[in-house]
Amino acid sequence: RAPVYRGLLREGGGGPLGERLHRELRQRSLDELDARRPAEPGHDLTASAVAGIFTGTLADWVHGEITATPGQLAGRIWQLLLAVHATARLTWRARQPDPAKPL
Repeated sequence: RAPVYRGLLREGGGGPLGERLHRELRQRSLDELDARRPAEPGHDLTASAVAGIFTGTLADWVHGEITATPGQLAGRIWQLLLAVHATARLTWRARQPDPAKPL
């Protein structure tokens, strides 16, 4: 089975499965961000980062570029995704005007 997976999900996240996975993950992430935090801009960038992290990391693991058990891989990807979302929120908050300071 491994050669089939490696053929569908090429190194770096390309290939027919990689492209579809990236597209679907990006859209799902974008929809969720828009629903949860509609006022915040930059969801497109965050959604692309989420999709890229997941797809690229999974592809590298399938091709033996990452040494990890499935559980370790899932845990590391989860931590990366949390970091992306936290950074996006901090960046957005930092750009908001301070209500204590006059404009």
